[in-house]
Amino acid sequence: RELAQRWSILAAGASMLFVYFAVNLLVFGTAMPVSGQAKQMRFHHLPDDVLVRSLFGSPSMDIINLIFFAEIAVIAVVFFTEREKIRLSAPVKSACFALILFPIVHWTVLSVLSDWAVWNWYLYSVVPATLACGFVLAGSRLRLDSMGHLLTLTSLFVVMLFFVGDVIRFRRMSTPAISLKIGLDLKKFAQTHPGVYAMGDKAGLPGYLIGQPLIQLEGLVMDKNYLSMIRRQAPLPRIFQRYGVNYYVGINLKKEGTCYLAVEPKQGGPDCPKSRATICEEPVARFIYFTNTVLVFKVADAPAGALRPVQP
Repeated sequence: RELAQRWSILAAGASMLFVYFAVNLLVFGTAMPVSGQAKQMRFHHLPDDVLVRSLFGSPSMDIINLIFFAEIAVIAVVFFTEREKIRLSAPVKSACFALILFPIVHWTVLSVLSDWAVWNWYLYSVVPATLACGFVLAGSRLRLDSMGHLLTLTSLFVVMLFFVGDVIRFRRMSTPAISLKIGLDLKKFAQTHPGVYAMGDKAGLPGYLIGQPLIQLEGLVMDKNYLSMIRRQAPLPRIFQRYGVNYYVGINLKKEGTCYLAVEPKQGGPDCPKSRATICEEPVARFIYFTNTVLVFKVADAPAGALRPVQP
């Protein structure tokens, strides 16, 4: 009877997964998340250094992230070398072991599956690992004068400092504000320029605000058919034609002579398929936000030679 109850609880929980898969099939034409499939398209699946490039690619993140991961590593070393001095039951020790390894396994899988940029929210695996470290510290019976105890106390302080500092830094980040400004400016532009828009990076808020159909060129909220076009590296003009796009919104496009080079998805690494085009006419709108320049091109009924496909 107890076994039957366990199976019924498991079935009740699993039923929501089937609902999730069904909704995905109905809306996107595939059971698994579209965003994950879009980011996992690579020419190979060898380990990539995307995590290092993303988390340690800017001065504002280098020091605090480096110290944080170093201190987590210290706690892990203390845990594995001083297990007999940690006053925890065997099941809790096993759980702590799994949770401390979770970020390592998580980021290893990420580096194999995708070479897209990794954002701060991918650090969610650090949260349960930090909880496990807290259990290790709370159950520690190391001597106060021992080097191991000093290291663990230092580690706890740095972990707390990391989370406080990261929250403060996130609140000061300009990216959400820039996305909102882009969305509001595009909304105003779209009021006098209705049509189908296409945009890759930072398309979330603009797509919600402009009140016009928007093709998300990274494929994160598109469907299975669109992902197949990215996989084949279909040129952007073909995608624009297929989806009836009137306006293309590009961010920080590289200018080559009198033409602009558009590459989507912009956040994808060198090993993922991309769609390209050269646009040899001036944008109909230009918005500048700090280091970001947003250009709006009218691609529907473009003059001959103004919109050129670029083969991979």
